Order: sequence, then C-alpha cells, then structure tokens
Amino acid sequence: GTEQQNCVWINRKDVVAPIIKPWKESLLKGFDYKPDNSIQPPDAGVKVVKTDSTTGCIPAFTPLSFGLETNEPSQCKIDYNKPKAGKNAVESQQIFDSMQFFLGGSNLFSYNHTEILSLPGPSAPQNGSPVLQNDETYSLSVRCQDANGNANLQSYVFNFCVDKGPDTTQPLIVTTSILNDSPIAYNQSSVPIDVYV
Repeated sequence: GTEQQNCVWINRKDVVAPIIKPWKESLLKGFDYKPDNSIQPPDAGVKVVKTDSTTGCIPAFTPLSFGLETNEPSQCKIDYNKPKAGKNAVESQQIFDSMQFFLGGSNLFSYNHTEILSLPGPSAPQNGSPVLQNDETYSLSVRCQDANGNANLQSYVFNFCVDKGPDTTQPLIVTTSILNDSPIAYNQSSVPIDVYV
C-alpha cells in the first residue's frame, strides 16, 4: 500500500541476518562517516562527523541525518541502549523486538534506511525517534531483521557528539507544503503555505 513496494522471496532455508553498511547518500552536506575504533567487537559501526568542524561535532540546534543500507529488504530499529550480543536466533529476535524505535520511523522492509534527528531542546516531546540534546556524546545502536525474521546478533553503532552551543545559526527551511514548480490555482492573490524549518 505504499510507493515502496518490493517483491521479497521468503525462503524458509534463509538463516542469515541482513548485512549492514553505512549509507553515504543519507548524510547531509558537510557530514561524513569515519571509522570508529572505540566500538568493541563483535559490534561494528562508524562515527558521524561534521567535516568543517575542528572537533567533528555536530552544531547544536541543527538537523542530523545518517543511514544504512542492507543487502536484503529489512526492518531496522535504533536505540540509545546498546543491547548485548545475541547468542542465537531466538535471543537476537527478542533483543530486536525490545528495541525502542524503528529507524526513520518506518517498519517497512527496504534496502535503505535513513534516520533524521533534530536538536529541539529538552522540553520537546518525543515522537517516534531518539531526541538529542546539545553538549552531549551519543552512541545509537541499530539492528535489522529480514522478512524471514533473521535479526542481527550484533549491533551496528553510530557515534557522534553535539556542540555545546549557543544557538547562533539561522533557521533552515527544510521544505514547504507547496513544492517547487507545483501549480496553484489561476488568478490567486494569496495562498496558504506551511514552511517547515
């Protein structure tokens, strides 16, 4: 029922969990992935860095986008808490089920998953994704499962830090309710529009 429909072979003999890699196209301009030696095996992962920052930290009060790609259509979840490594398929499935958020707020089985986070401040409501605060270091753990129910035994970790602030950036217009080159009714002197910053 979505525009992201896939035909997926559900093979009873498939016992292999999805392979996770960082997805470069999900990053905003000026960001990059760097290898992170602080992540202890068997887990893997990367550090998300701001390329023009001396610390590599993300500026306070700005959006952050990162993501991953899998070798097969998968559901992925993300959580603040790093789950322990699963010892078997049943335990890995239980760990996946207990994780707090679907990556990108979507439970669709897809190859590419993007998480967009913002730094709205401590009083903002939490709405289906982790909430970040300025002047913090974060380690977000991700696990995926395929359509056969094979979940990762280990976590894929995204580490990053957020600058202290203060907020010296102008608002960034992300999108509007009227998209570029969209038509509006003829002979209108005004039109309602929503601007998302």
